[in-house]
Amino acid sequence: TLSLGSQISLTAVAKREDGTSDDVTDAVTWTSDDAKVVQVNSAGVAVAVSVATANITAEFEGITGKAQLTVAPQAVISLAISPAKTTVGIGGSQSFQALATLAGGTNEDVTSSASWSIDSTSIATINANGVIKALKAGTTTVRAKVSGQEASAQLTVKAAQVKGLSLTPAGASVAVKGTLLMSLTAI
Repeated sequence: TLSLGSQISLTAVAKREDGTSDDVTDAVTWTSDDAKVVQVNSAGVAVAVSVATANITAEFEGITGKAQLTVAPQAVISLAISPAKTTVGIGGSQSFQALATLAGGTNEDVTSSASWSIDSTSIATINANGVIKALKAGTTTVRAKVSGQEASAQLTVKAAQVKGLSLTPAGASVAVKGTLLMSLTAI
């Protein structure tokens, strides 16, 4: 098994009828039955190109030997959530992103494959795509898990702040001892 993007040097050994064996790596013809999965050069260096399985064949003096190579995804060595800390008003939503650092040193967005959870579902809920819906004021932790790695972010939900008031109908008049239904709306 190879990690995606890695390579391995293959060796071909010819076993003779007299019981001796010779390293014939440089003399064989190397082929891959699926170059979209594993590519192999004339020196027997195989490179993992995509996740799947391929058969590598070495041919020497009319005799063939085969090896099956399985390409696995690169291991996740760390995970981070963005944003790491955020504040949302009640009724609001926020998208979180899960970013994995892979063994090969590259980063990959794994938001859609992460397992998302939230410590306090009374403060907010979270869906499978990392999007929260704020329910009530408070602070909680958002968590993402991928390939045994876990990351967390802090979520604070605050009550909406009133920026002003609107009274309707505006400029209305009413007779003495009369009644008028009015509406006061916070904005």
